[in-house]
Amino acid sequence: MKKNKSLLLLLALLVVLGGCYFGITRYQTYKADQESAAEEAEAEANEIKYTSFDSVTSIKTNVSGEELSFSLKDDSWVYDGDNDFPLTQSYLTTMANDLCYSVATRELENPDALSDYGLETPQYTITASDGTTTTNLHIGNATDDGYYMTVDDTGKVYTIGSTLITDTGYALDDMITLDTFPGFTSSNVTKVDILRADGGETLYTAEDNAEDITAIAGGLGAFECTDYAGYFGDNTDLTQYGLDDGTATVVQITYTKSSDTTDSTADADSEDTDTSDSSDDTSTESNTTTTTEDYTMYIGNLDDTGENYYVRLQDSQLIYRGSVEIVNNILNQ
Repeated sequence: MKKNKSLLLLLALLVVLGGCYFGITRYQTYKADQESAAEEAEAEANEIKYTSFDSVTSIKTNVSGEELSFSLKDDSWVYDGDNDFPLTQSYLTTMANDLCYSVATRELENPDALSDYGLETPQYTITASDGTTTTNLHIGNATDDGYYMTVDDTGKVYTIGSTLITDTGYALDDMITLDTFPGFTSSNVTKVDILRADGGETLYTAEDNAEDITAIAGGLGAFECTDYAGYFGDNTDLTQYGLDDGTATVVQITYTKSSDTTDSTADADSEDTDTSDSSDDTSTESNTTTTTEDYTMYIGNLDDTGENYYVRLQDSQLIYRGSVEIVNNILNQ
C-alpha cells in the first residue's frame, strides 16, 4: 500500500514538474517573440524612407542623358516608346519593388551645397508615380556607403546603397526578351523548302533527301537566339539587313512536335460504389501527341565583319546574327 502511494506521489510530482516546464517554455517563447517584435518595430521606426509608395504605375529613368520611360498597363509593364517591345517583366517589377521599399542609409545633417555631392547636375534621375504622387530621385557622386541622393527639391541629402542604381541602370536592349528557337533534329525535321531572292527554290524531304535533311538539321540545331543584333518596329527599314520582302532568303521548315498528356479515366470494372474511396476507381494514362508544325527563317546580308548573316525568325521583330558556317549548313551550301 505504501509502495502504491509512493508511486502516486511520484506521478503527481512528474505532472507538476511537466506543467512547470511547459509553462516556462511557453513564457520564454512569448518573451522572445515580444522582444523580436519590439526590435523590428524599433528598426522600422528608425528607417529613413525617402518615398511613400505602396505601388508604382510608371517609372522613368535618365542615365547620363539616356531617358527610358515605362508604364504599367493591364498588370504588365510596357516601354512607352513602343508598347510592342518584348520587355522582360522582371526588370521593371524589381525597379518597382525598390521604389516602394526605399530606405536610405543615412540623412546628412546640415548638408553643403548640392554641387558638392554631384546633385546639381545628377548622373542619374529616376521619376516614379503611383498615378497620384510623382517623386523625382536625383543621384549624384559615389560615396563610401553608396551614392548621394536628393528627393525632388527638398534640399535633403541622403546616402543610399548601390541596389537602386544597379536595378535601374539598364539599357533598353538589356531588358529585351529573346525568342525561343525550336529544338530541330534530323529525327523531327520532315521537309525544308528554301526560297531564294532570285526566285530559285530547293525542296528537301526526309523521305527523298535524308542526307540533306541531316545536314540542314545540324545547322538548325546549332543556331541559337543569343547573338542579338537589333529590334525593329513597324517603321524600321529592313533593307540594310537584307531582310525585307524580295531580298531575304526564306527557309520554310516542317517538323514534328511531340507533347505528353495525362488522361484520367474511370475504372468501368470497379464494383465499389463507395464515394469515400472513389480514388481507387480512377486510373491515369500518359499519352504522347505528335503534331506537324511549320517554322520560317529569313536569312539576310552579311554583317560588317563578314562572319555572320542577319537572321529573322517567324513573326519576331528581333534580328539575330548567325555564323556563316551555321547558316551555310541551314542552306545546305
